[in-house]
Amino acid sequence: MGSTGRKFSLNKKAPGRKIKYSTAAEKAILKFRNSKRWLKCRLYKLAVDPLCEYPKCDRGGTDCHHIHTLAEEYPYFQNATNLDNLRTLCQKCHGKVTSMENKGRREEAKQIFNKEQGE
Repeated sequence: MGSTGRKFSLNKKAPGRKIKYSTAAEKAILKFRNSKRWLKCRLYKLAVDPLCEYPKCDRGGTDCHHIHTLAEEYPYFQNATNLDNLRTLCQKCHGKVTSMENKGRREEAKQIFNKEQGE
């Protein structure tokens, strides 16, 4: 359980709703997102970096965004809890980045954080 007292779900619109996942990857991702390993890592990242890391945003962070997605990390999720692979984002900025990724602009989304760090 996270700081909100609920289990995390891949479906943010209906967190309590049970969803049937068809592929082994989807099932493994859901299992990882509900694991103690991930929840502890998420809480630690939010404590270490409490503000949104999106450039020019000064809101408090609520979400942990994976630079390399869980789908990319499947089946072992080696870098899924690596703090260098995570960014703290507020819900608004997380939505922006996720929308970019869903529209096929994954590399552009990754560059947002590289520019911020001066890489």
